[in-house]
Amino acid sequence: MEEIDLRERGIYLDYVSMNFNEAAEGFDRHVIDLYLSTRSRELEERGLRYVPMTTATYQCVFAPDSPLAQRGCLTAADLRDITVYAGADYRDMPDLAVSADAQELFAMDNVVKESIFSEKLIQDCAQGTAVAFFPRIGLANELAHASALGKLDSRPMAWPAVSTGAYLADNASLEAVQLVEDVARICRKA
Repeated sequence: MEEIDLRERGIYLDYVSMNFNEAAEGFDRHVIDLYLSTRSRELEERGLRYVPMTTATYQCVFAPDSPLAQRGCLTAADLRDITVYAGADYRDMPDLAVSADAQELFAMDNVVKESIFSEKLIQDCAQGTAVAFFPRIGLANELAHASALGKLDSRPMAWPAVSTGAYLADNASLEAVQLVEDVARICRKA
């Protein structure tokens, strides 16, 4: 979004981090206009318009001295004995619904399916007590943020690339719709 000069359009952004449920409530209460996330079946069933921007493979992030560092592409079976911060359930993500690995992983008792403060999440990963998932696209930023807490390593997960895009309120202004479509065009070129 920073590649587009929003001030010329009279658009100012307030960024707030939230999960799917909080976003749905925010749209219902008319306090948010735009939500950037992976594709969500729940949000689409609420009638929100989804504009795909890019697709990303997910990486599993963990402490570099973990036994996971010896493996290539990770599967659900590799994560059976450690806390997994997943942040969402595969059933809400249409891209993952076709993946047997995602279904197996999210059925395990050690998977935490709600949002965790990123500082705690990264600290737990750096200490070797947990792993977490991040889209490969934004992973460099997450790892840079984590450097103060300890180094982290990552490996790709054995499931399909996940679509990331924007959800817009059904009463979104033409300017907001145009902004999202402009950003989507830039992302697709990248």
